This record gives sequence, C-alpha cells and structure tokens, in this order.
Amino acid sequence: MWIRRIGIIVSGALLVSALGATSASARSDETLTITCTFGQVIVADANALGGQLQATTRYNQVNPFGEVCTINP
Repeated sequence: MWIRRIGIIVSGALLVSALGATSASARSDETLTITCTFGQVIVADANALGGQLQATTRYNQVNPFGEVCTINP
C-alpha cells in the first residue's frame, strides 16, 4: 500500500517537472534590432519577425518626420 502511494507521488512529481521543463525549453532567446535614422534602437523578439516587418513598413510609410527604420536580424 505504501509502495503504491510513494510510486504515485514520485510519478506525479516527475510528470510535473517534465511539463515545466518542456515549456521553458521551447522558448527562444533570439532577438533582432531595429535601427532608425534619428538614432533610436529597438530590440525585439526574433520570433515576431513577420509582425515586426509589417509594423516597420507601415511606420516608414506614414510617419510625418521622415525617419526611416530598418530591421537588422
């Protein structure tokens, strides 16, 4: 009876630790930098490159100051 309980507790602990490790190891620390002609530098998550390309392109089209930003992977 006690051996079964200990086995269940150990199995549960291993399962919880494995789930925690897989979610943390799936993250990426890659970044990209965006530099603008007026000297502003932005560091963004490289996993968001598609959205950042759209945002930077739109910003370059509509900003009233003439500043141009480029993405440097």
